[in-house]
Amino acid sequence: LDVSLRDLVLACIKTIGRKCFDVQELYAFAPIFKVCLPECKNLESALKQQLDELVKDGVLEVLSDGCYCVK
Repeated sequence: LDVSLRDLVLACIKTIGRKCFDVQELYAFAPIFKVCLPECKNLESALKQQLDELVKDGVLEVLSDGCYCVK
């Protein structure tokens, strides 16, 4: 299975099923991330970095510390 962290993050956000979510909801998917991306050792840091990139790319908006909304 060849999947990127970005693709996994977007799929998990879609699975949450709401436009707005907090980072803890995303961390709940950690077991899936660990199976699909075993080389990712610091998962929380990698997820935070990916969320920052999605914000920079205009996919997400930061509502408050740890809360995001899909644009």
